[in-house]
Amino acid sequence: MSAIQTKILNPGGVACSEELPGTAPGLSYSSIEAVELPDNNLWTVVELHLSPERLQGYLAVCDGNLDRALELYLWNSTVSAAISESLGHLEIGVRNALSRQLTLRHNNLGRSGTWLDDPADELTLRARTDILDARSRVAGKGKSLTHPQIVSELSFGFWRYLISKRNLKLWPDLAGGFPNAPNRSLKTVEDPLIRLLDLRNRIAHHQRIWNLHLEARIRDLEDLLGYIDADFRDWVLLHSRVPSQLAARPPHNRHK
Repeated sequence: MSAIQTKILNPGGVACSEELPGTAPGLSYSSIEAVELPDNNLWTVVELHLSPERLQGYLAVCDGNLDRALELYLWNSTVSAAISESLGHLEIGVRNALSRQLTLRHNNLGRSGTWLDDPADELTLRARTDILDARSRVAGKGKSLTHPQIVSELSFGFWRYLISKRNLKLWPDLAGGFPNAPNRSLKTVEDPLIRLLDLRNRIAHHQRIWNLHLEARIRDLEDLLGYIDADFRDWVLLHSRVPSQLAARPPHNRHK
């Protein structure tokens, strides 16, 4: 069995004999790992289910080598998962930082309700629609329409577009959510957010990211975490799997 087949049949190469959840009794990792497929048969199976078009880019940068192409594909999935974990921490951090600032602004202006109610009609139509949709999702789950529940249903895109020229009136208050930023320029926060939202969407749609400058995107992530709170950044980085995955990047012709 080739190395790539071992990785596919037993991700991580962990030796174990536990039965797989949701499978027939007796089916274990060890029994699956024992299954051998010729290289060409393995490629045919994977290509059938992932599509030739999806795999073509991997094959091209690996000089037509089937094992290397599949290894790169698996690495793309693994590094995507690792980055997604850190992006998740950032998204929640940005969400809560901005919501705190909007709540503080709302209260300082002596308004009733919460900033989600937008009593002064300051939010864009898109933002108000997103809030309505979030309320509907919370209600649809049978949960109480509390402020934290609604805030948690708002997407990363919602928060990214709060930090933009279309909401420039809010920026002087929102900037307080990033007390460690080197300046109070909107672009200092907006630009890395734009790049990270694109990366997040690529990962969410299972697109390739091996061809991106991932080290630069990780610097964006580290910067934004640090702008919010240096201790929070250090905690996220301490538990991040991203450095080890970047170090394990398989060889390929990146610029093909």
